[in-house]
Amino acid sequence: MAERVAWSAARLRRASALDVVALASVALVVLVLFREPVRGFPIVASILRELVRRERVPRETILRDLRSRVPSREAERQIDTAVDRGRWADLFDYDADDGCFFRTEESQQR
Repeated sequence: MAERVAWSAARLRRASALDVVALASVALVVLVLFREPVRGFPIVASILRELVRRERVPRETILRDLRSRVPSREAERQIDTAVDRGRWADLFDYDADDGCFFRTEESQQR
C-alpha cells in the first residue's frame, strides 16, 4: 500500500504543485479508508466485522443482509464497489471463484 502513495524524495522535489496536491488527496483518501472504514462505507465495515469472526465470508452472507434494505441489483453493485475499495485499501480480498471475502497477510497487519 505504501508504494501506491509514497514518492521518492527526488521525485517529490521536482514535482509540480498540482502533483503534490494530487498526492495529498490520495494520501487523505487512504487515511480515511484505513482509520475509519465504517464511515461512508458500511458494507466494508460489515465485511470486516464478519472477517473477525471467521476466515472466509461468503458474498451471499453480506448480500442477504443488504438485500433486506435495497433492491437486488443495487445490493450487487454495492458489493462490487466494496470489493474494489477493500482490495485497494488492502483491507481484504475477494475470491471470485469461491465467492468469498478473506483477509490477506497485508490486511491482517491493519
